[in-house]
Amino acid sequence: MKKLFFIVCFSSFYLALSSQTVTRNFKKFNDTTFKVGDIILSPPILFELGKCELKSEGKDTIKYISDFLIKHIIPNPNII
Repeated sequence: MKKLFFIVCFSSFYLALSSQTVTRNFKKFNDTTFKVGDIILSPPILFELGKCELKSEGKDTIKYISDFLIKHIIPNPNII
């Protein structure tokens, strides 16, 4: 019984690990070509929950994202 339990646990563990090995190609804001479904990594947006305000480091990230959207989405609204 212990042997069967070990085999089932090992098989489940192996299947769980093998299903997690999806390789994704993440885009960055510096890339020049984008298509629907691309995942773009951005810097973290920092804010304080108690005060409901952005930290100064977070404002730079918001500016970075807004510049990207203005550059790529407004000229081509069919991308979304």
